[in-house]
Amino acid sequence: MAENDQQQQPMDAAQGAQQAPIIPPGVNAPAPQNQAANLPNPGSEVDSGFFQEDNGTYSSMRLMCFVSLLAAILFGFLTIQLKPENQNGIYITFGFLLGAFAPKAVQKFAEQKILTKG
Repeated sequence: MAENDQQQQPMDAAQGAQQAPIIPPGVNAPAPQNQAANLPNPGSEVDSGFFQEDNGTYSSMRLMCFVSLLAAILFGFLTIQLKPENQNGIYITFGFLLGAFAPKAVQKFAEQKILTKG
């Protein structure tokens, strides 16, 4: 009988290795290997928001450009309403407008150049 127990122990160990681990309730199971990144296919349509890139990641560049656009609108409005004696309000408004549109365009061309090289 002791011989049968010794023969069954390696089988039990082999069977235990094939079974899935027991995860206690409330603990998230690790994601399967093929879905770890959870990224869509490049050709698939993604329901992305205004501040998200095509692949669904949030873009701080778009947020900064939007904030710069709001600042340009605010400074432009103040420049028109307050009618300052100097031209500083126009320069500040132009600077914010440049900051609203130029960075995203530069980023787009830089990414295209990197993708074509790699």
